[in-house]
Amino acid sequence: MPDPNEEIWRASEKVFKEKWNFPHCVAAIDGKHVRIKAPAHKGSEFFNYKKYHSVVLLALVDGNKKFICVDVGQYGRVSYASVYSNSTIGKRLTSLNMGIPPDEDLAGRNLPYVIVGDEAFPLKKYLMRPYPRSARRLSEDERIFNYRLSRSRNTVENTFGILANTWRVYHSPLECRIELADKVILATVVLHNYTRQLTTQTNLATVEEQINETNVFMPIRIGTSSNSSREALNVRNLFKEYFISNEGRVEWQQRIVNRTA
Repeated sequence: MPDPNEEIWRASEKVFKEKWNFPHCVAAIDGKHVRIKAPAHKGSEFFNYKKYHSVVLLALVDGNKKFICVDVGQYGRVSYASVYSNSTIGKRLTSLNMGIPPDEDLAGRNLPYVIVGDEAFPLKKYLMRPYPRSARRLSEDERIFNYRLSRSRNTVENTFGILANTWRVYHSPLECRIELADKVILATVVLHNYTRQLTTQTNLATVEEQINETNVFMPIRIGTSSNSSREALNVRNLFKEYFISNEGRVEWQQRIVNRTA
């Protein structure tokens, strides 16, 4: 897998804009627990909150449901916040060392290029998460933002589903040494990208229709974060304003969010 650069990010952003209606989005992020056989003498380190042994697969996915980059091998017991902050992906994003394009104008708003994730991830200028639903009733504008973010974030959920459905090794615990388990996971990730590149659009649709809904992969634990910077909160609000503007709205969004409110 090539090291991400501005050309890769811009190609992904084009798909998120045209296919998923989220301009300036370059990737979706998520992390999953991959079941493994209990390692000798290290069982507690890999024993996760769902009461089985696992390693974590953290991934950035593009708009075509291909992996851009992954981080594999963190202990299953590690908290959600530590999974991201300890990962190579998290460290490179924090240091702005991922080649993501600089801020640009979007319908009169100077906005960064961003990655979208769920509530398990911190809100950063470059990492958007939904408005929290626990504290209060969300406004219609906030629900529209959450809906638009969710459409793009579903690409990573679907990617994990396709991965598990295609490579049946994930349907039982990986019974090998930890080092080999990490290599097996990385191999399936690369093979996933290879088959996505070669498969016709018709066959891709067939594969995606067959995504199973079983909990082969379990999500990393969702937590809460109140450490969002004023800059990150402002970026999220600017995206929200864009999504309800004449330039950024899609015709069905109000119908969808009001139907599910």
